[in-house]
Amino acid sequence: MDQCICFAHQMPEAKVIAYLLPYIRRYAEDKCWRVRYMVANRIMDIATAIGISTAKDTLLSYFC
Repeated sequence: MDQCICFAHQMPEAKVIAYLLPYIRRYAEDKCWRVRYMVANRIMDIATAIGISTAKDTLLSYFC
């Protein structure tokens, strides 16, 4: 997650949606609870990195 967050801060939003969002979704849906916990623990950092509007559309359901 840390690498995804770092990359998301450096990339334009369109590339973040195209390249990084599938990985973030995969981590949020992982079978291992520790991976899902890592996503939930860093959800605010992820949201600011990928953009608040994108986070509302894609990550809110995973957090709930």
